Amino acid sequence: MIVSPRNGHQCASAQRPYLSLSQGPLPPPDGVGVEDDDQQAQLIICKGSAQRRHCGPGAERLRPLSPHPALCQDYSKCKEIMIERGEIFLTKVSLSRNKIAKLCHPFIRDGARILTHAYSRVVLRVLEAAVEAKKRFSVYVTESQPDEAGQKMAKALRKLNIPVTVILDAAVGYIMEKVDLVLVGAEGVVESGGIINKIGTNQIAVCAKAQNKPFYVVAESFKFVRLFPLNQQDVPDRFKYKADTLKTSQNLKEEHPWIDYTSPSLITLLFTDLGVLTPSAVSDELIKLYL
Repeated sequence: MIVSPRNGHQCASAQRPYLSLSQGPLPPPDGVGVEDDDQQAQLIICKGSAQRRHCGPGAERLRPLSPHPALCQDYSKCKEIMIERGEIFLTKVSLSRNKIAKLCHPFIRDGARILTHAYSRVVLRVLEAAVEAKKRFSVYVTESQPDEAGQKMAKALRKLNIPVTVILDAAVGYIMEKVDLVLVGAEGVVESGGIINKIGTNQIAVCAKAQNKPFYVVAESFKFVRLFPLNQQDVPDRFKYKADTLKTSQNLKEEHPWIDYTSPSLITLLFTDLGVLTPSAVSDELIKLYL
């Protein structure tokens, strides 16, 4: 995703959202004074997670905002425009999360026990909105190996004074009978209404379905993806693995994927800035977005 140029080393990726649209960066006409900056931007993107590097949907949504070719003759001006429009995009993302939180938090009843997975800013915003609405609830967070993103989520929840318990990824089936609902974010929402998210999401959805627990997804509309996987194998490798793994691994079958696919049949509702959607309604919204 595009991140704020105010955030230190993430600046380069915010200045060059068009890096995701082609095989390489768009060079300015004179080609002077930007080579080091381009190399730095590419290095940051390659070192990032597969989810951040392959942000096609967000990039495609930004394509209409690209400067007119006439403005690109001056690289400094072009960069200034792209940073400004990147900031506008970030503002819209923040507003989207607020809208999602407003739609979703009424589904969290007082005294609810919620299970979430990994770290999600949207989930965090929803739970924050529930706290602001004076609701009392507790949260179970999976530790989310291999990067222990659940610990980061737990830390953020504790700052909001939300009772939180970190559980083993393997304990999802054990804890499911105690929870009232599952609330997760998504790295991508595909055309079928299914989602692509941190590894382990699918097994949580399967357990929730088996025990008749609602499985809610919160995601911004820029994460809607023109992709139609039918199973785990249909998800492209570029989404599943980190860049260095793709470059160095001789056999990807021996590597652990970072994401998995959750089918729409396991999802109760999706809360987006476009409204509350059933999985079957996602394809209609995708058509509207990309026409």
